[in-house]
Amino acid sequence: MPPRPDFRQLSIVLYQPNAVLRGRLGNDAAPLAAYIRQIDRSAAAVLRHTSNVPGFQAALVIALKPGGTSRAWFVTKTNLPTDVGPKLIDAAQALPPLTVQGGPVAFAIIFNGFGGGGPPVVDSAHPIPIPPEWRKGTAPSTLQGPAQVPLSQ
Repeated sequence: MPPRPDFRQLSIVLYQPNAVLRGRLGNDAAPLAAYIRQIDRSAAAVLRHTSNVPGFQAALVIALKPGGTSRAWFVTKTNLPTDVGPKLIDAAQALPPLTVQGGPVAFAIIFNGFGGGGPPVVDSAHPIPIPPEWRKGTAPSTLQGPAQVPLSQ
């Protein structure tokens, strides 16, 4: 039986509409894509050095702020050893953040660890991962959510 993959990216969730992202990051998506790949590699390295963890689905939510700072949150519905989330957060926050202007940029990397399993981190009723801290009022200021679809034209 082949070994379970430590880290497998499933999708990326962007918390701002495209027009907002272009205003804050510029018209070139390549730097954001490269930054996401760096986070993926850092998360994979953390999980490679982690043992006795069941398969799980999770998200790393990243906020990039003007002034060159970033913040990360770990979201999962699986009961994991208490050090897994903090190690993944530390690895993501250790990377030099992208430069943003005019407000924060937030995105989530949804991934499987150790082959996946446990409850999914997103579903049709909850299509974007929301860190518990955001529900307590510590979300990045001026963060716009996903583009809304009008109910009527």
